Amino acid sequence: MSYPNINPKHSHLYSIFTMKCPRCKKTNLFTHQNPYNLRYLFSMEERCSVCHLKYESEIGFWWGAMYVAYALSCAIVLSLFVPLFFYFKIDVDNALIIDILITMCLIPLVFRFARALWVHLFYEKAEDMPQKNL
Repeated sequence: MSYPNINPKHSHLYSIFTMKCPRCKKTNLFTHQNPYNLRYLFSMEERCSVCHLKYESEIGFWWGAMYVAYALSCAIVLSLFVPLFFYFKIDVDNALIIDILITMCLIPLVFRFARALWVHLFYEKAEDMPQKNL
């Protein structure tokens, strides 16, 4: 099936990092682009305005993104703690405090990146599912 305005120049990796639609790579996944505007942190478009892909293909679809966000957070914590403790020789307590503060500042970015990654991993599944109210 052919969709209007498909942009084949951009890779999936590009559209994940820029948080664009996985099919057409044109529209934004989130209604507000600033992840640190916490009032709109969770607000996503229901479907793409160009290709009409429904982002939440089933109830509970975003639960998987929660696990992705957890894995990303663990990776961030470890990748910050190891150099702080072993290279900079900061004691464990201070290294953990610095690590937790930096990780807390990155939570909105991690949340959005996890959702973008999750929808890109499963957009073909969402495409094959019957969609209501087109």
